[in-house]
Amino acid sequence: MVTVYRSWRRGDSFGHVQEVASAVGGIRMDDDQETQSLKSTSSRSGKLTLLVVVGDAAKVLPLPDRRALSIGRGKGVDLRLDDQTVSSRHVKLHLFGDTVRVEDLGSTNGTRVRGRDLGRGETVELQPGDAVEIGRTLLVLQRSGSSQTRRVRLHSHDDFVSRVEDECGRAERSNSQFTVLRIRAPESAAAMAGERLAGAIRPGDVLGEFGPGEYEVLLVDCDVSLADVRARRLAGAISAGTKLAEFGLATFPAQGRTSTGLLENANAALLGTKRSRDTDAPVVFEKGPMEEMRRILERIASSPISVLFLGEVGVGKSVLAAELHRLSPRAAKPFVPVNCAEFTEELLTAELFGYEKGAFTGAVRSKQGLVDAADGGTLFLDEIGEMPVKLQGKLFRVLEERQVRPMGSVKSHRVDIRVVSATSRDLEAAVEAGTFTEALYSRLNGISLIVPPLRERPGELEPLARRFLEQSAAHSGRPCPELTRDAVAALRRYSWPRNIRELRNALERAAALCVDGVITAENLPAEKPRSTVYAEAPAPRDEQERIEEALHRCGWNQGKAAELLGMSRRTLVNRLKKYKFPRPRDRS
Repeated sequence: MVTVYRSWRRGDSFGHVQEVASAVGGIRMDDDQETQSLKSTSSRSGKLTLLVVVGDAAKVLPLPDRRALSIGRGKGVDLRLDDQTVSSRHVKLHLFGDTVRVEDLGSTNGTRVRGRDLGRGETVELQPGDAVEIGRTLLVLQRSGSSQTRRVRLHSHDDFVSRVEDECGRAERSNSQFTVLRIRAPESAAAMAGERLAGAIRPGDVLGEFGPGEYEVLLVDCDVSLADVRARRLAGAISAGTKLAEFGLATFPAQGRTSTGLLENANAALLGTKRSRDTDAPVVFEKGPMEEMRRILERIASSPISVLFLGEVGVGKSVLAAELHRLSPRAAKPFVPVNCAEFTEELLTAELFGYEKGAFTGAVRSKQGLVDAADGGTLFLDEIGEMPVKLQGKLFRVLEERQVRPMGSVKSHRVDIRVVSATSRDLEAAVEAGTFTEALYSRLNGISLIVPPLRERPGELEPLARRFLEQSAAHSGRPCPELTRDAVAALRRYSWPRNIRELRNALERAAALCVDGVITAENLPAEKPRSTVYAEAPAPRDEQERIEEALHRCGWNQGKAAELLGMSRRTLVNRLKKYKFPRPRDRS
């Protein structure tokens, strides 16, 4: 673990926090005699402080040398929070000089430290820089002082990715936003860039090292409106003269809902390319499952039937949708992709169907919708499983009637589109749960194609890797690195749980890490656990074969077999009909 230090003056790093705190309520110390003593005995230099963050509000509070400090939203606690997700007595900090331990007091919503949920009543020791999540509130232990240095941890890339994954979960639970920043220092400033960034980031933000002179920053509680301002401030801190630091950023959830997606889009923004979808990825139809997929696409391309691509995140569903359009008679017309997970219901409605001037506040002029933009071509609905239920009904009527009416208009007009969609969710399970409309599912599911994960397509790894390196080199203006034989072997050993997106991120980082333009196994994610090892490309297992094996293992209990296969019972029943499995009483 690398630690970066920087001397700082009192108030140097907390000015913006103190400005916010002065105008924000909801975080207060009770004004009893004991608390007043706590304030007065903790103002000496070099003492521990607690950064308390609730949404965009924050306060820095001094901590005493020896004391048990109770925190919650009820009366009688030392630090009272106006957060309904926090228990009346949620946690207690045990302070013994430089030693601080946090104890969960049997809270309702739990306590999370360093990405791990504490058990009820569990106590763990904290280090400066550690974050404690209680409800929607974030507590960060810090060390302050006029003659002291501020200790900032420079995380490894893998540790940084883990922190982003944790933040995705926290933001999902609290309905908040955060930003991932990728930043590259000018060569003349690379030596001091880490220290300068460490001094410029806010308390609570996370700093990671992507490669030599390249860094990644997790900006907590930073929405789209603040992201560019904060990114430019950090870039300015490591610029050299007139040579500015380059940066790219991605904000949760608009530019990604996973660590892989956010890092990919931040990398793409740094390189000056647009990659909110993976339609710009190369297509590799090697022998095996993807060769069969290519034959299917060629067979169905000329048909107007709707196609639904199913598969894990990052397997290339968007790539195949674009390829289907390219093979179709509509190839000369537009291919219009829209990611349904990137917009709120209101924005997605406006994006899809368009609107007339004055349709709502801010509609100063009319705008064509994406359905109209795809007229004559293909409309690709990525992450269709994330579409709000109310909007699903509107989309179904448009697809059924082949007519669209912009928001604020009284007239409908005809459109000619082919609809292709994709999801990583089990839509049949969503239909059963009432979160997806059965009528729309039937309309989209003319043909469903399951895209196998990358771990089942090892023959693609080397050609994909080389093409990603070529793309990265073209965008960055650097020579294309070489892949050694041990690097290719490392690519094949790793299971790539995030599929093609993770592969592209790993190759872009390897290009930054490699020495003399040669990528070795050491530059690849070999330190991660490998759940799959391939000596040579295995034949892909047929879905029918997997289902039959699961049924045998579960004694032909359909419910247990569905759970083992990771699908709903209804999906399994439909597969049994599709493959003409005999009924249990007819198996003999």
